[in-house]
Amino acid sequence: MFIKRILALLIVLVAGYGIANAQGGRPPVAGTWEVVKIETRLFSQEDNQLLEKKTLTKAEEFKNLTGFVPMKISVEGENCMITNASGFTETGKYKIEEKGVLLYQKALPPMPQNVMPGIPSPEAPYLPYRYKVQSGGTLLLELPGASFMDTARSVPVVLECTCYYKKKQ
Repeated sequence: MFIKRILALLIVLVAGYGIANAQGGRPPVAGTWEVVKIETRLFSQEDNQLLEKKTLTKAEEFKNLTGFVPMKISVEGENCMITNASGFTETGKYKIEEKGVLLYQKALPPMPQNVMPGIPSPEAPYLPYRYKVQSGGTLLLELPGASFMDTARSVPVVLECTCYYKKKQ
């Protein structure tokens, strides 16, 4: 799930880059972004009932959330780097093919050379993430839902997160 979250964030960044290329300028998501707010919604998997809704604004609260949420995103050209609360960093590429949707492709670890000539090296798929650059320079990123068993409630749940990032100066 962590990788999916990171991919989502990178996709958002790639989307901004594609729009800027179409306009002949710098992508609106270029630079380094740090999370400032996370809105969470916890739903029951069985009936999709909202069980809990929270708004987190402090670094200590972010660290208590699961590790899949990107805390820092750096975008340069078509490349991006995502760091989570535990300090794990992932790299990849992004692109924007439609407004509001960023496609992120995680970089795969180096593979041994193919023993069969003519067969290309495998690539990770591009994963879509919804994003928006709001007035005032806030990057909003919607992460895919994470499914898990809520041991406190003894029910399977889905956690959805919307993250807000500010550009680091």
